[in-house]
Amino acid sequence: MRKSGKQKPNSNKKKAAPHNGAANASQVKDATKRNTLAFLGKGLLGLSVIGGGGFYFYNAYQKDLKERDLTRIGFGKPTIVQIHDPNCQLCATLQKETRAALSNFDDETVKYLVANIRTKKGLEFAQKYNVPHVSLLLFNKRGQLQNVLQGVRREEELTNVISTMIDK
Repeated sequence: MRKSGKQKPNSNKKKAAPHNGAANASQVKDATKRNTLAFLGKGLLGLSVIGGGGFYFYNAYQKDLKERDLTRIGFGKPTIVQIHDPNCQLCATLQKETRAALSNFDDETVKYLVANIRTKKGLEFAQKYNVPHVSLLLFNKRGQLQNVLQGVRREEELTNVISTMIDK
């Protein structure tokens, strides 16, 4: 049997939606809004991370500057000055132990300063008191040298020393 020239439409096929320019424009506009909002959200998140990191490093830098300001000795608070070489492992250990001991006290109770002998001021300070690195100089609240501790000391010993400094 021969097929006629006309074929019946296949009812199983889905008919394409009629082309509606307004609907497509609306969909494109919505997609553009979503993409823009997603981009802005990621941008704000990125700025927050960068800003937070910047704030952290700024505070760390300010603290470092404050710790290295050797003109702050005395002025009503006992002061510990570490003669420090940043390339010395023993100095790093002493600094860690000193900071651990200081964590047992209020920040306003005693000052902790660092004389970095790799800087001109730090080296001059160490020479003025004739002490090598891996040393702690203990000053009273009037800025008078009271004691020198040489070598690595443990947190417990330093906590006792600091307590004695505060009581004077």
